[in-house]
Parts: sequence; C-alpha cells; structure tokens
Amino acid sequence: MDKRAYSNFDDMIILFACFIIIGAGIVIGVWIFYSVGIDIRLDESKTMSNRLVGAIVENGYLNKEVLEDNFNILEKAGIDEKAIDSGNYYFNLIIFEEDSSVRSFVEGNKDFEIQCELPGAQMAKCYEKELIVSDGDKQYKIKVLTGSNQLGSRL
Repeated sequence: MDKRAYSNFDDMIILFACFIIIGAGIVIGVWIFYSVGIDIRLDESKTMSNRLVGAIVENGYLNKEVLEDNFNILEKAGIDEKAIDSGNYYFNLIIFEEDSSVRSFVEGNKDFEIQCELPGAQMAKCYEKELIVSDGDKQYKIKVLTGSNQLGSRL
C-alpha cells in the first residue's frame, strides 16, 4: 500500500486555489472595512454645545456665577483649553436678558462662524442651539453656536 501524501498534483492545485480565494477574501474584507472615512464634526459640535449649556444651566435655572466676570466656562464645562486653541474648534455663547446681551463667551477659530454657512467637505460643521432659562426672577435667552473642523482619519 502506497501512503504518500499528495501524490497527485491535481490535489495540490485545488489546495492552493482554496488558499488564494480565502486569502483574497480576507484582504478585500479588511480593505473595505479600513477604507471607510469617519466624519464626527457635527457630533463633536453637539457634544460641545451640550457641555457648555450644562456648565451654565443647573436644573433648568441659570447659574448666577455665569454673570460674574471671573467665570471660566471652559473649566466649568470640562473642555480642554489647548483643544480649543488648536484651531479646530469654536464656540460662541451669548446670554440675552430681554433683547440686550448680558454676557458672551467666544473662544476658538472665529472663522468658523463664516465657514458654517459655506458648502464643502473641508468646511467646519456647526451646531446652533437656542434655549430660554430662568434664574428665579428673570428669564434669559441663551444662543449657542459651536463648530468643529477636527477631520477624522480613516478607520
């Protein structure tokens, strides 16, 4: 009895063909998965807006410290000042009492206010939010505009 493995070359050709097909499938699957781009600029803008509002509003009421001159909104919101100064982020938060501005906070790349209105894939994505809060006696209108141009990389 002859027990030599793969004595027939037809078996070897089929084996290598299976290896090539399986390997090509794995390579194509990995290439498709990692070629997907991520754009989270709008989500970053929304998150920054929610953090800013959370820093000045507590339980539906305006935090009275906000109206003081020494109030640091970045520290209170837990936003890194270095990230804002990197040029990839912007926010403009204005607090109105009736029709007059009481307090405003502006940080980051001020060009984003214009870029938000322009079309294009490389332009900043912005999120605008308005809300009305009270401090017990008065009502305040808060306008928040946040922008991000932190371009995500490929997965």
